Amino acid sequence: MFKNMSLKLKILLLSMSGVVTIAIVSIILAISNFNSQEKLLKSKMFLASEDLSNSIQDQFYERYGDVKTFSLHFKNFSTNSREYINYLNQIVKFYGIYNLIIICDLNGRLLSVNDEGPDGKKINSEILYKQNFSKTNWFKETVAKKYLEDPKKDFTLVNFQDANFDEINESVYKEKIYSTAFSTFFYNSKGEPIGIISTHPNFSWAESTVTRIYDNFYKQNIKTLEITLLNKNGDVIIDYNPSLNNGKKELMHNEKILNTFNLVKEQHEAALSLMKGEEGVIEAKHTRRDDLQLWYDPQKVDY
Repeated sequence: MFKNMSLKLKILLLSMSGVVTIAIVSIILAISNFNSQEKLLKSKMFLASEDLSNSIQDQFYERYGDVKTFSLHFKNFSTNSREYINYLNQIVKFYGIYNLIIICDLNGRLLSVNDEGPDGKKINSEILYKQNFSKTNWFKETVAKKYLEDPKKDFTLVNFQDANFDEINESVYKEKIYSTAFSTFFYNSKGEPIGIISTHPNFSWAESTVTRIYDNFYKQNIKTLEITLLNKNGDVIIDYNPSLNNGKKELMHNEKILNTFNLVKEQHEAALSLMKGEEGVIEAKHTRRDDLQLWYDPQKVDY
């Protein structure tokens, strides 16, 4: 498969299909001493990219289904009570990724929210009852029925907000939290919408796959791996490179890079190829450093 392919001039076309395009993944490997391992490394990158794509999609669909399942508990919901708060606390602790689960009426007024975090400790979510959420993107887009949907797989009626630093989470937890949001209506017994439930899982649901794949390469003594995830516009939403962090494997959230640095605007060859729908292996310079690297571009990841 890899014979007769010029690394610099051609893209290795690989078949990866999906439904809703939200993000693009590039697995990056520094190419020092690369020539002697070219075929093997290409093969490993292909397999890792498939793994990354499939795992992120699976996690996305779980989060997508979660909010619809949680919404069923609030059928005919009218008055907040300790019962509802306890239910939300149980969800947050069980899943370990949801920082906030917000229940609003159709005017954006808060009806209920968890008052414990994933670790079971009390959080100051009480301050949120003073706010109105009608101006937030997730609320406005849900009311406008701006959904991310795949009817063939029965994924419908949920609004998705891509990874970002959530000010609501920050106001409660007093720290920067990089998270996503899944929102949908909940209904009365007549099937009429009576409010909106919005779950705010931190982005570890995708990041955990990235760190796992890095560890797999690390165990094979390949320690110069970078993994970069771009959104549909080319903005970096995951930037993972332990070799630039003194070998520390925790994933950093650099506000100067995430949702700010755009590889398409930087005219990065691999990102431009992805935007054209191409996929495969290409040799290109790193945009923030001057070293030459091997990029593997799978097709746009669908989640």
